[in-house]
Amino acid sequence: AFYEQPELEVFKQADIIHLHNLHGAYFSQFLLPELTSNKPVIWTFHDEQAYTGHCSYAFDCEKWLTTCGKCPRLDYYPKLKRDTTEFLLKLKKDIYKKSHFTVVCPSQWLANRAKKSILKEKDVRVIYNGINTEIFRPYNKFEARKELNLPQDKKILLFSASGSLKNPQKGGKYIIEAYNRLKNNDEYLFVCIGGNEKNKLSNWLDIPYIQDEILLAKYYSAANIFIYPSLVEAFGLVVAESMACQTPVIAFNNSALPEIIDHIQTGYLAIDKNIDDFVKGIEIVLNNEALQANAGIKSREKVIANFTLDTMVSEYLKLYKELGLNQNLNIMAGS
Repeated sequence: AFYEQPELEVFKQADIIHLHNLHGAYFSQFLLPELTSNKPVIWTFHDEQAYTGHCSYAFDCEKWLTTCGKCPRLDYYPKLKRDTTEFLLKLKKDIYKKSHFTVVCPSQWLANRAKKSILKEKDVRVIYNGINTEIFRPYNKFEARKELNLPQDKKILLFSASGSLKNPQKGGKYIIEAYNRLKNNDEYLFVCIGGNEKNKLSNWLDIPYIQDEILLAKYYSAANIFIYPSLVEAFGLVVAESMACQTPVIAFNNSALPEIIDHIQTGYLAIDKNIDDFVKGIEIVLNNEALQANAGIKSREKVIANFTLDTMVSEYLKLYKELGLNQNLNIMAGS
């Protein structure tokens, strides 16, 4: 049905086309020239796939800057059975030359990379993702732990990711390494959200994936710190969620994360892929109650100032109007 979209009534009546991730075998990029010649188009990126030969994140690979080909990670999402990355990147470049759209990135890091890519001739903007700070707010730690049946006398280290420890992008192996170094400290409890595992480990608790945002906010609030050794982030939504709940974050200093976390002020940015520094950050924050409390307060202040839903919506409405849309958007903004 999407191949016929220009003929659909909903497309004809639209003032603007706002695209998000297009990979997933449901959309043909061959439509972009026609779509963008008829309507103003904004394309919000949530990863790097738009300017790589196939992968959603290039990590340390820089082939996307030139021609791709001889891909070292064909098995990375979205997977390819054979190496067509050089052809696919050239095809994207040709399609983009014939298309007119504005790119929006949720971080300066992603925008900087997009500006070096086959999209360098496009208008690239930055609009940070926003979260609901009425839902993601600090709950009383004692009450949250009581409700969640978590011990009151432990220092809780929370980790959360889709796929949990099995998600290589989120740095599960570093969580395991940190646990192995700290597991003998009876004061610590690792709480891992997002997996179906039931690890029978001391000082370890597995929690299935949580869809209820209020419940998730209570877990953030119940924790002393949020540990997140992700290898790459276009933004870092769970980091902002944790910070909105006044829970400091320990993460690696890479990709978009330094745009959210202020080192020592709102958490700890460890040297990238350096487990020694990551564990050092955990211990520094956990062993200094004043630092932990102050970082929590500053964390929420940082989110309120930069990463709210209202701010995100306001920035998108400004962009819509800049592209010449009608004033009906004022009604939408107030509804």
